[in-house]
Amino acid sequence: AISFRDEKKIEECKSLIKQYESNIAEDRKLGTWGFQYDLLLKNKKLNLSDEEKESIIKELEERLDRQVNTGANFYDIKVSTERLLEYYRSKSDKEKIKETITKLESVVDDQVKTSTGLQISSLYNDLYNIMKTNGLHEESKTVLVKLREAGSKINNDLQHFQTRYKIPIEKIESLLSNLYSEEDLFFEKIATFFIPNKDYSQNELLDISKKHPFPYLFTTQLQDNKGRIVSKVGPIEEDLEGHLAMHLATITKQKSPILRLAFERGMKSGKITAESLLKYLMASPIIEEDRVHFFEKGIKHFLAGNHIEFCHIMIPQIEKAIRNLIEYSGGSVLEPSRNGGFKLKTFDKILNDDIAKEVLSEDMVYYLRILFTEQRGLNLRNILCHGLMDGVYQVHSDLVLHSLLCLGLISPTE
Repeated sequence: AISFRDEKKIEECKSLIKQYESNIAEDRKLGTWGFQYDLLLKNKKLNLSDEEKESIIKELEERLDRQVNTGANFYDIKVSTERLLEYYRSKSDKEKIKETITKLESVVDDQVKTSTGLQISSLYNDLYNIMKTNGLHEESKTVLVKLREAGSKINNDLQHFQTRYKIPIEKIESLLSNLYSEEDLFFEKIATFFIPNKDYSQNELLDISKKHPFPYLFTTQLQDNKGRIVSKVGPIEEDLEGHLAMHLATITKQKSPILRLAFERGMKSGKITAESLLKYLMASPIIEEDRVHFFEKGIKHFLAGNHIEFCHIMIPQIEKAIRNLIEYSGGSVLEPSRNGGFKLKTFDKILNDDIAKEVLSEDMVYYLRILFTEQRGLNLRNILCHGLMDGVYQVHSDLVLHSLLCLGLISPTE
C-alpha cells in the first residue's frame, strides 16, 4: 500500500494491525503484541498523526504497568520497556526514561528474592546495560554493587565437570626423547613444540563445533573466582574469535602436563640448570644486560618451586622484553595520555603491534596474548598484577618459563 501510495489501503492496513493486536494481545505472551509499535510507529514511510503515536505509546505504557503490577516475568517486561525507551530517547524525554527504568529496577529487585545466583547476575547485568544505554550512569553504579554481591552466590550454583584422557607412555617417551635429541637445541625445541598453531587450532575448533554443535549455539559467560562476569563469548557463528581464544586456552592447559614432564626430564638430566637457562635467555637481543639480576633471581625461584616469586618477577620482564622488541625495530610503545603527556601502551596493545607479529610470528603473538592479556584466555598478567589470583601454581610457572624460552628464539640480525 505504501509503495503504491494508496492512502485508502494504508488506512485499512493500519486499522487491521490495530484490530489484530487488540484481538490476540496477552501481556504475558511475547509475540502477541507490539505490532503497532513495530509496524506503524517505527515505520518512517508512514506519517502518523500525533494522536495515533500517543495512542500506541499509551497502550504500551498501560501494558507495562499491568505487567509490573501483576508480577510478570522480567524478560516480558523488558520487551515493553525497550520499546518505550527507544521512543523516549527519540524525543529526548529524560524524565520518562528514568521513570520507566525505575519501574524495571523495582521488578528486578523483587524477582532476585527468589532467584538463583546465576539468575540474579543475569538480571542485574541486563539492568545495568539498559541504564548505561539510556544515560543513567550514576544509577548504574548502584547496580554494579548489587552485581558484585550477586557474584559470590554464583559459585554455589555451578556444578563441577571433569573429563579424563589417556596418552600412551610410549608416545610421551618418544616426544621427550625427540626434544632432547640434539644437545644444543633442546630449549629451542621445547619453545617451538608447545606454541599452538592458530590456523590448525581454528580448523580443529570448527570441526568440533560441527560434531558437537550444542555448546557453540549460545552465549557463554566467563567469570572470575568471585563469580563476577569478566567476558562473554557469543555463538560461534557470531564470535569465532572468542571461541578460538577459549579453545587455545584449553589446549594450552591440556598440554601443560607434558610441558612439566619436559622440564623435569631436562632438570634431572642436568641440561636445564640455572646457568644454562640464564645463558640461553640473556643471548636474546631483546633482554637487556641490566635485567640479568631479575632473571637470576627468577630462575632460582623456578628451580626451587617458588611459583609466586617466579611469576611476579618474570611476567613484568616478559612485557619489558616485548616492549624492547618494538622499540629496537623502530616502533613506538607510547601513546598520548589524558594529562597531555605520554604513557606506555598496555601489554595487549604492544602484542598486537604489527612489528611483534612480524618478528615473533602470528602464532607466537596469539599464544602470548592467550597466556597474558586475553580475558577469554588465561589472562595471567592481568589477574596476577591486579591481585585476582587465589594461588600461583606449578602450571603457571611452567607456562611463564615456556614463554621466556619463546623469547629466547629471537636472534640478532647483522
